[in-house]
Amino acid sequence: MILPVEEAYVMLNKYQLTFNDGNAERVDTISYSWKLLKQQVSVSISLQFMCFALRCCSCFVVNGFS
Repeated sequence: MILPVEEAYVMLNKYQLTFNDGNAERVDTISYSWKLLKQQVSVSISLQFMCFALRCCSCFVVNGFS
């Protein structure tokens, strides 16, 4: 999703076309921000799964000893 934007800026730099609007710097940080977001989502999903698993196991243990 972000790669085409980065490729466009690489092509502009290849032909030494620059713009002083600050967007090139923003594009540089998009990939890093995207990677961080994906990591956070992955951790969140993992934590949700673990909480669900713990709830299921605790119900099983409690019901097993009742």
